[in-house]
Amino acid sequence: MISKTSTILETSPDNLQIFQKLIYAESLLDKIQELEGKYSKPRITKKTLTQLSDTLLTEHSIEIPDVLQKYNLSHSDILPGVQCPNCNKFEMEYISASWRCSICKFTAKKAHLPAINDYFLIVNQSITRRQLAKFLKMEPMKARNILHTIKLPSTGIKRGAKYFLPKNCIFSPHDENSMEKGGFFT
Repeated sequence: MISKTSTILETSPDNLQIFQKLIYAESLLDKIQELEGKYSKPRITKKTLTQLSDTLLTEHSIEIPDVLQKYNLSHSDILPGVQCPNCNKFEMEYISASWRCSICKFTAKKAHLPAINDYFLIVNQSITRRQLAKFLKMEPMKARNILHTIKLPSTGIKRGAKYFLPKNCIFSPHDENSMEKGGFFT
């Protein structure tokens, strides 16, 4: 599709068929109506379309680059803690199932989600309860509660458990409903 009518395309004489595949934006609706009339009968069944959709979603993967290596950083360059969404300081404390900034007094229930994303994307693709506690600067039992609340997939049990971010998933701290349902959003 070409959005500007002033666009000039040139091609060799043996490649004129390319103009049959081009369309200007102003003609798009007419072309859609023409195709709907020409192809009114579905080519694939709803079941096949659902299977294709499921396969695409299952096989899709997000590439997670090695950020530390790419930018020549070490683990000590990563600031631990939960960053306050209000003042951007890493001074939030977990108190009564909420995060409270010791600088500006802002509170948020899901302020830890970006920090957990950062851990998975930058530090490691798995995390233990103790590692989470250290990274979020909190008590291990509170970290256990957070891991239980966000329902990450895991392997192992008790102290040997490792938690993983689900495939193709990033937490969304802006969607309060998704976390109550145990859902994840990209």
